[in-house]
Amino acid sequence: MTESNMRRACYVVNLSDGNLLVEVDTFETHAEALEQFNQTIRMGSFGRWKEVYLEGKDRAGEFVDMYSVHYFDRN
Repeated sequence: MTESNMRRACYVVNLSDGNLLVEVDTFETHAEALEQFNQTIRMGSFGRWKEVYLEGKDRAGEFVDMYSVHYFDRN
């Protein structure tokens, strides 16, 4: 993850009912971004979350890169 992308990282949570829940945050390091992503996974879905993504945009804000994805129904 490049420095520019770290500052545009966000979590996208796809809910089981088809809605999206988005939390935007900034991260100082790639390790911090992964730590927060893993903490989100550890919280669990309580049957409501389908999947969660860690995404980032390029400097122009036009392209989304997916860094990590976790499917709650597969674990």
